[in-house]
Order: sequence, then structure tokens, then C-alpha cells
Amino acid sequence: MEDILNNFLADPLLYIGMALSAYAVIGFLTFLRGFIAGSGHIICNSGHSEHQEEARMRSIWGLLIVFAVFLVWETMRFVASWFGYATMNTSFGITVSVILLLWVGHTLLLGKKGGH
Repeated sequence: MEDILNNFLADPLLYIGMALSAYAVIGFLTFLRGFIAGSGHIICNSGHSEHQEEARMRSIWGLLIVFAVFLVWETMRFVASWFGYATMNTSFGITVSVILLLWVGHTLLLGKKGGH
């Protein structure tokens, strides 16, 4: 147990990055499911039109998940750069952090319950 704690304290971004990459894979697979399900209608024009909106929403959700993971990762790197664990351009870190905060604030203040 002591070795795991020492390894985490030596490089915490490695373990945080592994968890975030697993979440990004879920987002990418969600995007692929929506994209592949919606692409049949483009190729042969035989897809059921009522299911296309569902496929588009899966694609959008997948992209949003991947984008959110990217923003969280870059914000974590920005915070870790304050403590010497990473190096990062300050203006890029501030920009990513502000975008993440605005997105979370917008979702909390204006998000509708139940997804509708």
C-alpha cells in the first residue's frame, strides 16, 4: 500500500490521466455508435428518419463527453503546474479553465431537468 501511495505522490497526473482516458473512451464509443448508426441514411437513403435524431444526439453527446474530458484534463495539468508536477503555458491554462467554468456554470444555471 505504501508503494502505491508513493507512486501516486510522485506522479499524480498519471493515475488521473488513466481515469480520464477511460472516460474519454466511453465518450468516443458513444460518438461512434451515433455516427455509424446515422451514416447508413447518408449512404443508401434507407434509414428510418425517426431514428436519425437519436443517432445525431448520440454523436453530439459523445463529442461533448470527449470535450469535457479534455477540458478537465487540461485544467488538472494547469493546477498541477502550480505545484511543479507539469509544465504548461499560463494563458492556455487560464483559457481552458475559464471555458470549463463557464460551461459548468451555464449547465448548472440554465440546464433543464430531465433533458428536455
